[in-house]
Amino acid sequence: MITQQQYQQLVIATLNRCFGMMNDPEKYYYIQPCSIGDIIKLGGYTRAFLDKVHKKSAVMIAQQRYEPINIDFDGVSEIRYLNSTEMNFVAEYIHATKQYFGANFMFAGAPQGYVKPPNLNDMQIFKQIFKLPPDAPFYNPRVRDIPDDAKLRFSQQYVLNKEKTIIIAPRANTPMTPPSIVFWQNLIENLRQKGYVIYTNIGKDVVGRVDNVLPNTSPLYANINEIFYLIDKVKCIIGVRSGLLDLLAFSKGNIICLSPSEWPHADLKLIYPDTPSKICSL
Repeated sequence: MITQQQYQQLVIATLNRCFGMMNDPEKYYYIQPCSIGDIIKLGGYTRAFLDKVHKKSAVMIAQQRYEPINIDFDGVSEIRYLNSTEMNFVAEYIHATKQYFGANFMFAGAPQGYVKPPNLNDMQIFKQIFKLPPDAPFYNPRVRDIPDDAKLRFSQQYVLNKEKTIIIAPRANTPMTPPSIVFWQNLIENLRQKGYVIYTNIGKDVVGRVDNVLPNTSPLYANINEIFYLIDKVKCIIGVRSGLLDLLAFSKGNIICLSPSEWPHADLKLIYPDTPSKICSL
């Protein structure tokens, strides 16, 4: 059992590690405690923000579970990582002290007690966070290619067919209520009758629990960059509104996005009007 003194020492060590990362006066630092989608939006507006504050580049500090995402942004020189416990300590400290902005850093999460305006989409909110003008440019992220041996593994283990293969992504680490298992069962049966080959993307929740395979589908074991590669090799991906789909919006694939009706301003096409993908939001 950890003592109160040990807990305090752990918090202090975490804060020293986080703020000790911010050691270059030429750079601006973001602490981003949230999701893949927020990382993408933050990264996309970085160049416009750096031009405003006259800094050369930015460093993003994100949650370690997003480290497998090999992604680059215009203006972001590096992404550093804290584990979830460390990030929680940092967020609690910043909420308690109200130090959301510093001379060379920003806490890029919502301030405590913040209520999201119902009439603004996520991109408009990030412009407000950065205090950018309405016409500030958003630069699409660049997702790095996967290794050749991974491409070979997928071609050997899975049926990749642009006419007959469908990936279902039922995982979303969001407060939305997911579709019921009956919904997925009916959809899968309908697709199977039409001759489609169907895979369930096996994701993990925030504590690392692995998803179950949907009935009458095969499991797909792929990280987020690998799915970005695969979406161009299959008919489409069908998934609930999630950070994965935020990233896939910058692919050239076909996306069917299931969004809750109470989130009208979370429509991917509304958020990313210059997306190169084909998105159908339901």
